[in-house]
Order: sequence, then C-alpha cells, then structure tokens
Amino acid sequence: MTKLLSLLPVFLFLYGPPAHADLVNDVEKLRPRTFCVNANLQNTWEAAGNVLRRMEIPPTLADPVYHVIATEFIQADHEKLFKIANDVRPFAQGRFTLKISMEEVTPEFTKLHIVLQVRQFKIKSEKETILPSKGSFEKYLAYLINTQAINAQFPALREIRLGMSLIPDLKTGRYHLMDVEPDSPAGEAGFQDEDQLIAIGGREITIRGELFQEFLSLERTQLIKMKISRKKKGEKTLLVWIIRTKATDVDFGVKWGRNAKQKTITVQEVLPDSHAADAGFEKGDILQAVSGMKVKSFADYYRALAHLTSIKGPATFSLQRGETDTEITLN
Repeated sequence: MTKLLSLLPVFLFLYGPPAHADLVNDVEKLRPRTFCVNANLQNTWEAAGNVLRRMEIPPTLADPVYHVIATEFIQADHEKLFKIANDVRPFAQGRFTLKISMEEVTPEFTKLHIVLQVRQFKIKSEKETILPSKGSFEKYLAYLINTQAINAQFPALREIRLGMSLIPDLKTGRYHLMDVEPDSPAGEAGFQDEDQLIAIGGREITIRGELFQEFLSLERTQLIKMKISRKKKGEKTLLVWIIRTKATDVDFGVKWGRNAKQKTITVQEVLPDSHAADAGFEKGDILQAVSGMKVKSFADYYRALAHLTSIKGPATFSLQRGETDTEITLN
C-alpha cells in the first residue's frame, strides 16, 4: 500500500496537471495578428460587427468603450478548420474562439488585432490540443472589415472603375496590389498582383497617408501616373485612367470581355431577366462605340459611361453582330 501511495503523485503529475498547464501555456503564447484598416475607429467597429454577423459568428462580448469583440467556443467541422489551422488531418471536429480589438492611430488609420484560438481533440486521444493558425482566416477577416469600413467612410469610392484592390501592409507601410482584373483599366495599364504602390502623380503614398482623398479629388476621368515597385524588377511608372461612374450605369446585365490583340470588347454573357436582356444585347456582340465615343479598351468604355453620367444622357451602344451593325439605347 505504501508503495502504491508513493506512486500516486507521480501518476497525477504525468497525466493530470501538466496537460491543463500545457494548454494554458499554449493559450498564453498566442499572439495577435495585426492589420491596418484605412478608416476611422467607429466605422471599423461597425464593420467588424457586420462582418461577423454575415459569417454567422455570434459575438459573446462586444465592448464599444474598449473596442473589443470576443466569442465563446464555436463548434467547427473538419472542412472549416482546414481553412484556418495547420495540419488538421489527425483531427475530427473541433472548436475555436476569436478576439478582435481595435486601436485608433489616426482618424483614418485603425489597427486591427485578431487572436484566433483553435482547439481540437485528437481522434485517438482525449487530450485537447491548440492548433497553430495559418493566418489566412485572420487575413481574410481583416480584408472584409477593411473593405466594409472604407465603403462606409468613403462611399464615393464605389464609383471608381480601377480594377484592382489596394491592401495595406503594416510591415512595409505601403499598399500592395491584389486581384488585378485583366479586363479593367488597371489590367490594361500593366499592373500585376503583388506590385507595391510607391507614389501617385509624384506624391509618395503610405498607408498612413490620404490615398482615398487623393482618388476622390481627381476629375471624373483623369489619366495619372502611378509609381510601383515590382519584385526583382525594381520601380516603374505606369499610366492608368481613374474613372468615376455610377454602379447603375455599369451593372445593367452585360459581362464584357476584351480581345487585347484585336482591341475589341465583346459581350461574353447577358444575364437573364436583366435590363440588357430586355434591351436586346446578345452574346458575341462586339462593342464599337458608346454614344459616338469609340471603344477599344475598358478604359474607353468606362470613360464613355462617365461622360454620359456627367451629362445625364442615355447610352447608345453601337454593336457589330455578325456581318451587320446594330444600335441599342439604354436610358
């Protein structure tokens, strides 16, 4: 009996407290991932709440004084966890918590701190383990919050037809270009994903500067110089059209595509039950002009629409359909 009692503390030491202690230590080691939001603190706060609701992640704590949002443990299946944690193959179902805090740096620059804690039970063990985060979930969450906060603070930015996203990077203090659309003014100008924005019109741009006021201060259509830095190729200056036009003038039910060699824009798809379908657009139509303005690029196309927006006139589309020419007018 004496021998058994003397072994008991060793048993508890090996299988009891250390497992709990390790878990606590793992939680304490979690560090927030920090991102930049180019909007004020209030818009960032409201955007974070809206994004979580859309993602169906209910907050348990939402403190508007200290600007902290936290959740209780949320059950997650293998597929969801695979997107946010490293090496989930040995695991079945699990759960995660989320903590978001905000820090105002300037009236148009807010730091977003995100801590993601992912917990799993191994299939062949009852010991709970904290999985390391990939960081992709936090980055995606920050991207959504940043986009919504900017849209709330600068609603007129939605009118700019540029064709790329500008993602703030805290490490470099610059904007990185992402999601450059080939069929857009940015794609036509030669911008590429991962380019780093250095300056606009000779003015240096950082994530703490007034990038959006710079865009909104321009004319409705204006050709500007943007200096970028490209990996292994150094700095270069590209000319791009900044064009502002209403969404309703663009989203009327036609998806366009561009043939760069032939310098033509063609109807790729006409959405059913749309204004375009009712007007008579057909797949394969080649756009030649909009209200007399010749169109050979997406920059030409958006410039024509911007001009019509400024004079509040109808848009007449001159199209080549097979061997014949036709015109369609949209009011």
